[in-house]
Amino acid sequence: MMWFLLLMITTMMWSMLSYNNPMSLSMIIMMIATMVSIITSLNLSSWYAMILFLIYVGGLLVMFSYFVSLSSNDPMMLKSKMHFIVMPTILYKSLNLQMSSNLYNSSQMNMLYKPMNMITMLLITMALLVMMIIVIKMVKSNNGPLRGFNQL
Repeated sequence: MMWFLLLMITTMMWSMLSYNNPMSLSMIIMMIATMVSIITSLNLSSWYAMILFLIYVGGLLVMFSYFVSLSSNDPMMLKSKMHFIVMPTILYKSLNLQMSSNLYNSSQMNMLYKPMNMITMLLITMALLVMMIIVIKMVKSNNGPLRGFNQL
């Protein structure tokens, strides 16, 4: 399982070389962040992986919002046909992969939704909601760095 996830991360990193559009690059980096958080949750605590993922994605959202606002609206084009060979192979392998019983424990998954952890989940949800509202307010301003372009 671990080797498979590392193989997928390596493949995604190599595929980044063929893209030059900020949207496609951000999509690949988000997938890499998801894979890294899955590996971290398998090896370490799932809380650490979740917090690491949220911090990483928050930084990526800020960084790519600047890149997208400054770049032109280029179409996403694939430069190589290698993606059409590699990605279905990875998807086929992931569908046929059987998870072992030591990697998946339903009692640990249900631990997040126990009544004693519900307050923590509500606080995290509220913090994310407040951050989303703040980011929306910042983006809606007309004189900030993310202001819209004038249409002629």
